Amino acid sequence: MGVLVGFGMFALMTTFLTNYIVMQGGMTADFSRLYAPTGLWLMALVAAAAAFGFYASRAGEPLFGKFET
Repeated sequence: MGVLVGFGMFALMTTFLTNYIVMQGGMTADFSRLYAPTGLWLMALVAAAAAFGFYASRAGEPLFGKFET
């Protein structure tokens, strides 16, 4: 409920989707399992969504700020 009040409906739906992907995605550390590649692709999808969210939130600014020497 705190996500909805603090950040809005889109952030809440993104949280639910990410939670569903992680909980139902078949994650395993044993890469000989049949569902291991699916789990890796789903984790790559979550990481790519997080990276894009960071990139989009910068709104044209340098990604890691301005470095002054």
